[in-house]
Amino acid sequence: MITHITIRTLVTFVQLSGLIMSSFQDFIFFVYDFVTIISSLRDLLSRRFLRRMNQGS
Repeated sequence: MITHITIRTLVTFVQLSGLIMSSFQDFIFFVYDFVTIISSLRDLLSRRFLRRMNQGS
């Protein structure tokens, strides 16, 4: 009886840890995508800004 409860607790713990790990991975991927998008946007804006500055001078 006790071993059965222990095994169930272990299985639940493993499932929970797996869920947390997968969500953490998703979070990391999301942050990485966000950073990439922001940096590419900044590059675009800076290029446009530089072009405008060059035209102005």
